[in-house]
Amino acid sequence: MIGGHDFDVTVDPDPEYAEPEDMKEAPFIPFHLIGQLQSNKISKILTTVNTIESVDSLDLAQKIAHRCAVRGREIGVFLEVNESGEASKSGCDPEQALELAEQIAQLEGLELQGLMTVGAHVDDEKTIRAGYAHLRSLREQIQQLGLPGTKTCRELSMGMSGDLEYAIAEGATIVRVGTSIFGERDFK
Repeated sequence: MIGGHDFDVTVDPDPEYAEPEDMKEAPFIPFHLIGQLQSNKISKILTTVNTIESVDSLDLAQKIAHRCAVRGREIGVFLEVNESGEASKSGCDPEQALELAEQIAQLEGLELQGLMTVGAHVDDEKTIRAGYAHLRSLREQIQQLGLPGTKTCRELSMGMSGDLEYAIAEGATIVRVGTSIFGERDFK
């Protein structure tokens, strides 16, 4: 995704393309990065996103924090947890999530805003909801730590077009509905 509020956008002064008066005070719209983030791309995305929803290791979090420190800025992050246990999915092991969240929350330049997961690729509602319920429980445990940096862990990014009802029922605050908007992806 692209966008953000912390970079300079130069506008052509041509009056034909001038921004309407009622848009000059437009509300801020946050942009989240969802998906794998390669270390060599961190600097590029820091200028365009406000939140990274796919932090799955302390190493990646430390690299992001370092680049934020160099730029004198802060960015929101979500800890990605592999609740399904599927090898094809990213995310930390659920057993490591609490400790990892605690470590990430202490890094300068990062604000731990929540947890993220991709539901199990199955048709079994019980299995899908169990993963989402566990993620909600993890968030509650993180908040109960009461440490600086863990109180901001409020969001649950879980659920996509095919299972958003289950995710919402389990407490999702963010759902990802790209397929419903853009259609199925072509993986050719």
